[in-house]
Amino acid sequence: MSVGKVKTAVIIAARNEARDIAKTLASIGAGVDVFVASDNSTDRTFTIAKYFTNHVIQVERGGKGRSLRALMEHYDLLNEYDALIMLDADTIMAPGAIAAFEEALVPGVAGVTGNIQCLPGNFFASWRAISYLNMRLFYRDGMAALNCIHVMCGTCSIWSTAALKQIPMRDNPVEDMLYTYEIHRRKLGKIGFAKKAIVYTQEPTRLGDYSRQMLRWLRGYWGVTAEFGTPFGWQSLDLGQAFIIGQFTLSALCLVSLLFWPLLGNWRWVPLTSIGIEVGVISALAFVAVSGDVYLRPTAQFLRFCNP
Repeated sequence: MSVGKVKTAVIIAARNEARDIAKTLASIGAGVDVFVASDNSTDRTFTIAKYFTNHVIQVERGGKGRSLRALMEHYDLLNEYDALIMLDADTIMAPGAIAAFEEALVPGVAGVTGNIQCLPGNFFASWRAISYLNMRLFYRDGMAALNCIHVMCGTCSIWSTAALKQIPMRDNPVEDMLYTYEIHRRKLGKIGFAKKAIVYTQEPTRLGDYSRQMLRWLRGYWGVTAEFGTPFGWQSLDLGQAFIIGQFTLSALCLVSLLFWPLLGNWRWVPLTSIGIEVGVISALAFVAVSGDVYLRPTAQFLRFCNP
């Protein structure tokens, strides 16, 4: 069923999410087709999901990406719908989020990432909340304007099925990033950011869970980056990745330099210069996010030259 002009379905992969999945499904609201794959759950995930939708399947344990693919194949979703919203089983959608997603999925746009915010938690959840706030304030709008968003977060994002049909779907620890890179490299459309599509997610609250998640993300990020040869592909994606990798490098340089500040002597200009460059680049990207087309025109012309 469709909330707006786009025929949209919500798909969820869940593994032992009995504690949270009811709140997630209730937040979606009525009038939306919802499909759930229980990734060989050993708790009541399957039973609880059945209370909210008849479209629930049990699959052999294989991870989130494989479970989502099983849903698409079992219900022929890529042919039945115009767009699919991929939603984590512990993510709550704010009212109007689906309509905001559909509004942002205009012709020429292959996918849109949502505005992720954190539910209250301990230190680890608060740290992640700061990270999301930083991304939202300084990065997302600017990177969307330049079409260099490198990941449509699997927590909550909407994907054009026309684009998904042209992507070879395969296993990866960061399938959302892999599919985003495929869209960029195959020139299937732009990647957008829907600021009004607000969702709330529960972040890890234990050190072990947080560390495992970060290691999985980092392994996936560097693996996908190496596979697609970024930032050396002369696309808008590579522009964004050059910025991110450069920021990683500058941040590491700053940290190491500050730790050994007393020993630097005449080399103390290195961390200060690094900090200055990083602040300048972030400020420039934030400026791009709020500037008018007159400021974006030269960059847009360059990107069109790189992406004929």
